[in-house]
Amino acid sequence: MQHELESFCRERRTLFYPKADLAFGDVPGAPADLPALVAELCRDVLGEAPAVAPLAEPGTFHRLYRAAAPGGRSVVVRVNALSHLHRDFLLYLDAWAADRLCDAGLPALRVHVVDVSRSRCPYDYTILEEAPGTTLRALDAEEDRLRPALVALGRYVARLHGIHTRGFGFFDVRPLIQGEAPFRCGPHLHRVPGVRSPP
Repeated sequence: MQHELESFCRERRTLFYPKADLAFGDVPGAPADLPALVAELCRDVLGEAPAVAPLAEPGTFHRLYRAAAPGGRSVVVRVNALSHLHRDFLLYLDAWAADRLCDAGLPALRVHVVDVSRSRCPYDYTILEEAPGTTLRALDAEEDRLRPALVALGRYVARLHGIHTRGFGFFDVRPLIQGEAPFRCGPHLHRVPGVRSPP
């Protein structure tokens, strides 16, 4: 797996601007047995067999499921839809980012499991706490509720931008997978006259 990780990081540095919501033509349909597999993966976290259903909002590079136990506890599962192309090492960033958010006093989702080993399942996946509340999309038609939600989101994002990291550019996940803090490294440094490079 170390060779795959190095290859993944090399390839990632060649990308100009990867964006999670771009359309991607090479995503195969979800296998029919995937919900049952997701239920089995969630049994350890929830302590009982959950009911599993796809989320209403689809992911682009991930299949998204909600697993709800009969006792009312639920989690969200992200399954790498591109597992046939590469391991999704970036799933490791979720837990690291959640820790940084908590350190800054910001709310964050708990990450229960990240697994790219493919020892329990042929796909990379993560199991995380379900976010409480409602989506902004649900408030589209309700301007009086949407405006305060956007203001609160703006305050959150402003605090988010106050969190310092080392370097710039994409995160290098290799140190994180090896038990260290990740750092960001820019694949290309474009010099702009009159603008200093980041430290």
